[in-house]
Amino acid sequence: MLLVIFGKTRGEVLFCGLETLDSIGLWIMQNTYLDVNSVTAKIMGLAKHEIVGKKVTDFYPDIETEWFIKYGEIVKTGKFETFELFDVSTGCWYNVLALPLGDQDRFAIMATDITKRKEMEVELRKSKERQAFQLKLSDMLRPLSDAKEIKRTAAQVVCEHLGVDRVLYNEITDNGSTIHIEDSYVPCGARKITGDFPVSSFGAAMDVLRRGEPLIVEGQTTTPLKQPPAREAGTSPGVYASMTVPLIKEGRWVANFGVLQSSPRKWTDYELAILKDAAQRTWKAVERAKTEQALRASEEKFRGFIETAGEGIVECDAEGRIVFVNQQTVDMLGYTQDELLGRFSWDYVAEDQVEQSRADRKRLNAGHNIAREYKLRHKDGSLVWTQCNTTPLYDARGQYQGSLTMHADISERKQMEEDKQRLLNAVRMERDSLSALVNNIPDEVWFVDSSGKITMTNQSVQEAFGASYLGINMVEVAASLEIYRADGSPRPLDECFTLRALKGEKVVNLVEIIRTPVDNELKYRQSNAAPVRDVNGTIIGAVSIARDITELKQAEQGYAMSRLDKISTSYVNNSDLPAILGDILELAIDFTGADMGNIQLLEAESGSLRIMAYRGFKQPFLDYFAVVEQETGCSGTALQRGERVIVEDVTRSPIFAGTPALEVMLQAGARAVQSTPLISRSGIIVGMLSTYLRSPHRPKEQDLQLVDLLAHQAADLIERMRAEEALRHSEERFSKIFNNNPDIIVIIDMATDRFVDINPKYTEVLGYTRAEVLGRTPLELGCITDEQQYEQRKQEIHQSGFLKNHETVLRSKAGQLINVLFAIEVVEIDGRQQRISIAKDVTKEKMMEAEMARLDRLSLIGEMAAGIGHEIRNPLTAVRGFLQLLGKKPQYAGDRAYFDLMIEEVDQANGIITEYLNMDSDKPVNLQPHLLDQVVRALLPVIMSEANLREMDVKLDLNSPPEAAVDVNEIRQLILNMSRNAMDAMSPRGTLTIGTRQEAGEVILYLKDEGTGLPPEIIDRLGTPFLTTKDHGTGLGLAVCYSIAARHNARIDYETGTEGTTFCLHFPVASEQRPPGME
Repeated sequence: MLLVIFGKTRGEVLFCGLETLDSIGLWIMQNTYLDVNSVTAKIMGLAKHEIVGKKVTDFYPDIETEWFIKYGEIVKTGKFETFELFDVSTGCWYNVLALPLGDQDRFAIMATDITKRKEMEVELRKSKERQAFQLKLSDMLRPLSDAKEIKRTAAQVVCEHLGVDRVLYNEITDNGSTIHIEDSYVPCGARKITGDFPVSSFGAAMDVLRRGEPLIVEGQTTTPLKQPPAREAGTSPGVYASMTVPLIKEGRWVANFGVLQSSPRKWTDYELAILKDAAQRTWKAVERAKTEQALRASEEKFRGFIETAGEGIVECDAEGRIVFVNQQTVDMLGYTQDELLGRFSWDYVAEDQVEQSRADRKRLNAGHNIAREYKLRHKDGSLVWTQCNTTPLYDARGQYQGSLTMHADISERKQMEEDKQRLLNAVRMERDSLSALVNNIPDEVWFVDSSGKITMTNQSVQEAFGASYLGINMVEVAASLEIYRADGSPRPLDECFTLRALKGEKVVNLVEIIRTPVDNELKYRQSNAAPVRDVNGTIIGAVSIARDITELKQAEQGYAMSRLDKISTSYVNNSDLPAILGDILELAIDFTGADMGNIQLLEAESGSLRIMAYRGFKQPFLDYFAVVEQETGCSGTALQRGERVIVEDVTRSPIFAGTPALEVMLQAGARAVQSTPLISRSGIIVGMLSTYLRSPHRPKEQDLQLVDLLAHQAADLIERMRAEEALRHSEERFSKIFNNNPDIIVIIDMATDRFVDINPKYTEVLGYTRAEVLGRTPLELGCITDEQQYEQRKQEIHQSGFLKNHETVLRSKAGQLINVLFAIEVVEIDGRQQRISIAKDVTKEKMMEAEMARLDRLSLIGEMAAGIGHEIRNPLTAVRGFLQLLGKKPQYAGDRAYFDLMIEEVDQANGIITEYLNMDSDKPVNLQPHLLDQVVRALLPVIMSEANLREMDVKLDLNSPPEAAVDVNEIRQLILNMSRNAMDAMSPRGTLTIGTRQEAGEVILYLKDEGTGLPPEIIDRLGTPFLTTKDHGTGLGLAVCYSIAARHNARIDYETGTEGTTFCLHFPVASEQRPPGME
């Protein structure tokens, strides 16, 4: 870009290259345009001659004065200036260059359009903000598993990001006719919008959302809502602007995500994109949560079916090894689960069928189903005939991974097959005559022989089941059908009414639910069955008649379920247990035709029943049955037996005969009673539901079915409330134990190895704050001293699930090493494997053990020192004397240097023995009260002299502690020894600090150096004679110091690290420990 200006006199200028600029170019003098280029003229929308000679204010009358001042400063200072400017009139951004032209009245301006660059910067910033929002929303939704919590969290994140007044996520229910608002988020505590609203109430606006288009309202003072409920939902919060994004899945309108503003607002494309993205992510998270909840329920249902199945179930892996057996299999074969698991399935097959079993295993591997009778070996050696149906199992890739076998015990059937022919001949004679009759009966008619094999069925059976089942055992038929009791629980095979009839039982009006194969629908059937006997009274078969009563049951249950639904929905958010139990009791009384009733709760501690809700009784009855023990009355008997008890007439029942309860019952007007246990899902009795009638009566089967249903409801309610109360108490106890425990407790996630929680003791011992610890791993925190050992222990915990009495060393935040004793247990918390670690700080105990061992060594050394002084020192004295005498003889004059060397070595040995004698624990000391500050100051010149030779500094930190009882001579030796050790540990320019203070009733003397710290391998042996790190040391200096400390009843501790070592001596205060003779 080139601009050249020539001028002769004021006002005469020549522009070269001005028109070649692709940006604005203009020259202004005294607020007057002298010249402009074509770009400027084009932007202003005028011809060049219409601009030149005019003043700036002619075109921009509202131009700010500060711009004139700014340009004046440019002309005055003679310096150019560049800046960015937004022109409102053009809506563009410019990069402006303003420069003087050498004359105080003239300057030039050149501006380049940078609007596109500015727009790209804005887009880039918005893109980064959007990515940050997406990441935050995904991170916050990922760990959540509750759909409602997901919706609320997403609404909160959107609300905070967009700065709106209200956010709500609603679902479209009832085939698109209802908007369901479960919750909404408001940041300031305003009233939430919740409930169900008809879609039609919102007018044509909903058609926009139904088409999948966002509904955007930027300002409105009225609402288009038509119906009062919807109008109140929109106008009462004062909504003036809104933006709603629909969610369309598989062509169906499923949900909306909307933001609301209490003032007019112009929504941007960026905000719309944020809301669309949030809607998609929220919907996926909600659907994931719903799917996971449904999967858990399905798994629980399947597990219950497996464990309560009437047939044996066995799962084998690809090699034929048993990996699962249910209880029915265990009972059938007599082995324990441990004896069966891991063995080959053919190990339990009779010898003559082993090869057949292996051949069938190969057929399974090839994808064939196997149905075969096998003889299995019972643990007692007998053979059990079973009907086995085996299906191959495949993994997600279609690879064979094992098989699942269902087998039924058919030993009895095999035994009865010997009589089959005789029975069939007898039946055949009567079958033809009966066939015409039974085929014209609309009810199902079944005939079986004594073995349970079906010998005849009528046309109704074939129409309902699509087969006659002739020749098939009733056990097999029942096992192949989906059959439930009237209460909805799976019906065990041994409860089949035909099989019961074969055992001699007469079954009357038994109601069951069965899925008929023809229409694949669950239907209610009322069945009657009776045994068929020969002339001798021997059972030779059974006949059963079943009638479809689905429509009747639907009519009866419709009304009952409507009332039951009201009760069920009422107790979801209601914690008033007596009131809800009262509602359940009233329903039981109404639908069974009873006159009175009560519900009792079982107290776990006493094992007795207490009335919680009742209807129709007066005080005498309530007083007598206030507390019911086992075997007392009908409810106590039901509690003792663990099953329902029915008394048709109390005057004829052995339960009440001869008891005071009979008189109480009769006074209350109760002649008949039934008591049904309230059994929780875990199989525990939690209470009793009893109904009473004023006349003798036996309940109908359908009445008892309703009672069972109500009992399940009541048991679930009681179990839920007790579980909630137990959970609250458990959490409270855990919190107290966790936070007030004198030991360290931490919780670490097994998958991530990161801290989940720590108790206050952790911060007290290790010095880290909760914020520094939570979310980090122990290795990241730096508290682990041995990483290899740590990884090994982690592996052990993964394998065994626990770790006990593990001793290790942790590093505190200050770098201090802390000995701890660990106990670790792996538990599941909120669906995640986590380990709870309890660590006891045993640092003091370790130090105490080391101190005791050191004192024992010092005592032994002291005893040895006395002996050494006598046994070695005296001979050395004699040797030295003779060396002196011989060295003075003329004939040894040439060897005098050797004699001097030997004498010097003897003196050095004597010196070592002298130091060694100083460690004698029985050495007498003269303990007198002295101020340690005075002792240190007296020794300072000696210490300074040696420090100067080593180019070191000595610093005193004396804080005037009270007197300590010491032997001055020994304390001087101790200070000098430790000072020399400290200076030996430092390099030149180091500083030795000697200080005193009072702390916790003790007088402290400490010496601190600036060396590299003590080597870890010698720390545990400090104070041991002849232990040294110096090239020419004896290793007795520090040992003597420990002996002196022991004779003063003082103790020595230390802190060492890479920045130096500090030795502290703790002396008792003189007033607390008086030496002998000073009392």
